[in-house]
Amino acid sequence: MMREAITDPGSEDPYQFVVAELRDRIVGYACFGSVPLTQGCFDLYWIVVDPGFQGQDIGRTVLLHCEKVMARQGARLVVVETSARSAYAAARAFYERVMGYTNTARIKDFYKPGDDKLLYVKYLAQVPNA
Repeated sequence: MMREAITDPGSEDPYQFVVAELRDRIVGYACFGSVPLTQGCFDLYWIVVDPGFQGQDIGRTVLLHCEKVMARQGARLVVVETSARSAYAAARAFYERVMGYTNTARIKDFYKPGDDKLLYVKYLAQVPNA
C-alpha cells in the first residue's frame, strides 16, 4: 500500500497515510482510503503504534487526524475490520471505548476456523473543503 501511494500519488483513489513522529522517529501511522463504488465510505486499513509508545494517546491522535482528513474528503462512514481473537482485545477496546466505533457485524470463521472477523463503524460529520 505504501509503495502504491508513493509511486502513484496522483491516482484517482490513492491509499493515504498519516505518520506520527517524535524526535525524528516514526512512532505510529495509519493507512486509509475511500471505498470504491460508495458515497462517502472509507476504510481504515491499518493503524499501528510502536509498542514502546502505546498508552500515550498517539493512536487516538493519529486516528482523529485521519477522521478529519476523511471528513474533508466527504466521508460519512468509516469502516474498520479486525479479528475477534483475544490478541486483538486491546484494539477492539481502542475502537469502542476510546474512539467511539460500534461493532456492527461478525463473520464467523472468516480468517480461519475459530477466528471471526469483526466490523466496526463510525459515522462522521462532513466538513466543507477548506
